[in-house]
Amino acid sequence: MTFELYNQQTAPKASQPLLANSLKAFGMIPNLHATMAESPPLLEAYQTLHTLFQQTSFNAEELTVVWQTINVEHACHYCVPAHT
Repeated sequence: MTFELYNQQTAPKASQPLLANSLKAFGMIPNLHATMAESPPLLEAYQTLHTLFQQTSFNAEELTVVWQTINVEHACHYCVPAHT
């Protein structure tokens, strides 16, 4: 299965400001966000959860450990190197 990678010009209208948020936060649009742009509510939910997770009491190192644990557990061959 192939997923479309959207950008700010090709994304559904409701996803365009969300992708702008990604660009502002990361200096780029991560492929995961570009794919999720197909469904604006999905991308919005993902961004909201990401923001809420960063507001926990975990420090930056602990956040990375949690993310990497999830990535390894799910055998994400893209995510593990991306967060290393």
